[in-house]
Amino acid sequence: MKTKNIILSVILSIVTTSFSTLSASTLWSQSTSSTQRSEYVTSQSSDLLVDITHTDRVKSNTTDVYKYTFYARESVYIYVKGDGDTDLDLNVYDENDNLIESDTDLGDECLVSFTPKWRGKFTIKIKNLGSVYNEYTMRIVQ
Repeated sequence: MKTKNIILSVILSIVTTSFSTLSASTLWSQSTSSTQRSEYVTSQSSDLLVDITHTDRVKSNTTDVYKYTFYARESVYIYVKGDGDTDLDLNVYDENDNLIESDTDLGDECLVSFTPKWRGKFTIKIKNLGSVYNEYTMRIVQ
């Protein structure tokens, strides 16, 4: 849980940073120790490969589905922040429909991270477990 909170605070600070100048070295400098640095980036000199922010509305008791291509051996962070009205679950699947990572706790703030073993298409599912819509923002960084 402590690692999740640390990663969440880094992702939150990324969300408020100017994205046009954000690089992996910026991510690196936001961590506090060398062991934490390796959790956030794989290379201090490369720029981010993927940087996507998307806002949408998921209807009650339905699932929004997205497909993105991620690169091998580069960490991926997906952060979802809802409007507070319902519980959201976040699940990520590889191209073979294997569950790679999930955040299914109570609440509508979700964070997952993983490092793909190969370059390929991944499916991101945001499920609304509530009886009303939830407007959310999803941030993907690799």
